[in-house]
Amino acid sequence: MAISDRKEREKEERRRLIIDTATKLFREHGFEKVSLRNIADQIEYSPTMIYLYFKDKNELLHALHTEGFRMLKQRFDAALASLSDPWERFKVLGETYVRFGLENPEYYELMFMSGEPMQTEMTEDAWNEGLLSHACLESEVKNCIASGYFPGHEFRILSFTVWCFVHGMVSLAIKDRLKMYEEEERESLLQRTMEIMMSFLEKK
Repeated sequence: MAISDRKEREKEERRRLIIDTATKLFREHGFEKVSLRNIADQIEYSPTMIYLYFKDKNELLHALHTEGFRMLKQRFDAALASLSDPWERFKVLGETYVRFGLENPEYYELMFMSGEPMQTEMTEDAWNEGLLSHACLESEVKNCIASGYFPGHEFRILSFTVWCFVHGMVSLAIKDRLKMYEEEERESLLQRTMEIMMSFLEKK
């Protein structure tokens, strides 16, 4: 292996270690309470070393933000890989989105509920993962419209409407806004709510 290749690999490994450590600390203590110095101490780097990879905490948060969208897109791809029916694909996409949010609340909050990552200057290339994830939804809505579903609706507005619905469900759940319901009832509540929404949308 060439020296330049080895150095590049080591650089990427250090960057990955910083991201993984930050994710762990953010999950344990919350984004606001963790500093770059805390992350550096955890992996026994100097704070100066962290700044070689991320200019500030916002840029690191943005890297995690992008990582979350990469994970979500992988979930979408895996869930849809064996499906061809447009309605089934659309339904499974929604279920996958909700499940991802419930299973990864820290990432979800950073991706959709925190303003910090968006303070980092972004171009379409810089936020490619997020755009690809959103394009999955719009693509499946378009396919459903082409198959006769959602007559009279414009795909972009309908895509946004569906996103608002599933985001609302996930947000209420991960922010402990469902405590008015019995704990054993909450999962069923989310599932039945999703089924009702889909039954309304399925009508041609």
